[in-house]
Amino acid sequence: RKKEQQLARRWNRSTGRVGPTTLTLIVISVVAYLLPDLKPFLLLYLPNVLQGEIWRLVTPIFIHFGSLHILFNMLWLFDLGGMIERRRGSLFLLLFVVIVAVSSNLCQYRFSGPSFGGMSGVVYGLFGYIWMKGKFDPGDGLALHPNTIVLMLVFFGLGFSGLMPIANG
Repeated sequence: RKKEQQLARRWNRSTGRVGPTTLTLIVISVVAYLLPDLKPFLLLYLPNVLQGEIWRLVTPIFIHFGSLHILFNMLWLFDLGGMIERRRGSLFLLLFVVIVAVSSNLCQYRFSGPSFGGMSGVVYGLFGYIWMKGKFDPGDGLALHPNTIVLMLVFFGLGFSGLMPIANG
């Protein structure tokens, strides 16, 4: 009975409001999009990182290359990031985003060099986390509708195929 009450309290925290971490990520992304002169300070250049500019491991997530790119990334961030932040808290989401941003940015840098950007790696990290939590721990309250899973996987495939050139420079 006690576990049921805890679960009910956790699920009831699901208001439609966005948490501070999600909101901050969206605001920084929009500001970076509206001020393109910031782009050189946000790109990932490994020589600069080795000289102490470690923020460059994360900041490419704030660069977007078009209105559709930022629109879709921010909608997914609002939805998926908000869902995780409501269930796990702001600090968890922040640490999760930093870890996924660093790893996805380093992979992107390895395969395409420094001219890339976007929140897509983070969005797909959030998507994967929620998808697997819903599949293997459904009592936790994180879950995605099957249509959302199909949609995200189709967009993932289109993004890699080059048929949807709205992202990543």
